[in-house]
Amino acid sequence: MKNSFLFLLVLIALLPLENAAQDVEIREPSFGFNVMYPAVSMTKKDLASAVHVSDLDPKFPASWIREYLRVEVTTFEKGKKRMTTGHQEKLNREQRDALAKADPDKDISISVRYIPENTLVDNPPKTLEFTCSVDPETDASYPEGKTGLISYFRQKVIRHLPEGLISGYDLAAYTFTIDEKGQVLDPAIFNTSGDDQMDALVLEVIRNMPKWVPACHADGTRDRQKFVFTIGNLENCIVPLLNIRC
Repeated sequence: MKNSFLFLLVLIALLPLENAAQDVEIREPSFGFNVMYPAVSMTKKDLASAVHVSDLDPKFPASWIREYLRVEVTTFEKGKKRMTTGHQEKLNREQRDALAKADPDKDISISVRYIPENTLVDNPPKTLEFTCSVDPETDASYPEGKTGLISYFRQKVIRHLPEGLISGYDLAAYTFTIDEKGQVLDPAIFNTSGDDQMDALVLEVIRNMPKWVPACHADGTRDRQKFVFTIGNLENCIVPLLNIRC
């Protein structure tokens, strides 16, 4: 009787430990996929409604400029290059027309020649340049949807992740591009996991993915799109460098 009682006490004491062990077994690091946007990008609708150079880039330093000498906007329309010119921060009618008709899969180039706003005696003209991209209406997608993509990487990558490799604020990041045909291109390490074999496995899994449905604009034009696969904590300090929109 006494032995049976002791056995029961030991069994009860072990139950929480067993449950805890089960929790550890099913725990996995956070992982997911995000579009890596160009440094400057906007929707086709916002592009068509742009009135000022600063509408094309919210970070445009208008306060630096005392006088605009020349503002060049270079677009493509039906595959043909088109350059329109103005002389102020406000876009003229021809420039706004060029933006509204711009091919969505081609970058728009902006070149601003100006006199800086400063108190220097010698104050020569300077040039500021940037490019603006048009966001596709529909992002590229895995053939079996987001659920299928997560399942694919859980089986091929996450279940093989060494215990404790990614913890705390650690973040491994791998980039790849989906081209206009849905092909996977240029898998690369953006931030290593710290394990060469694991990094190699991730790149191989990305490289062997099936064809995706490519990104598409409203007019049916297909476009390439860059993605990042992350494992770990998105509060890591490298996240701003990825230019994702969580």
